[in-house]
Amino acid sequence: MSTAAEVGSAVLMLLGALSCLLGAIGLVRLPDLPARLQAATKPQTLGLALVLLGAALRVELVTAATLMLVVLFQVITAPVVSQLVGRAAYRVGAVRGDDLVVDELAEHLPEDREPDPAGGDDLGAGAGGRTGRDGTS
Repeated sequence: MSTAAEVGSAVLMLLGALSCLLGAIGLVRLPDLPARLQAATKPQTLGLALVLLGAALRVELVTAATLMLVVLFQVITAPVVSQLVGRAAYRVGAVRGDDLVVDELAEHLPEDREPDPAGGDDLGAGAGGRTGRDGTS
């Protein structure tokens, strides 16, 4: 392996670690849930991608391809999970309305919605076409 590849790999890994560190600090320091979700998703995804890209420069091609698949999976799933957690937090009232600049979700929720007595929530009903056990949404 050439010295340039080793230096590039080290730089990518250090930048990835720094991004993960900044995301972790933001997760602890930021005041509200939407900001913490931002800190938990974007810098962590970027950090993991940079670390794995740096590692991919140091390993065989087959292993590097596997690492790139891990990056792809992370880039696809992390924003979706963050969106679902944010939506669930909004529905249970963990997000303060006065912190939001634009509240696009409010018009899609009934004002007098009561919580499900069984403890479940209809997070996907309507939008995702999911139905309950009895076939209703």
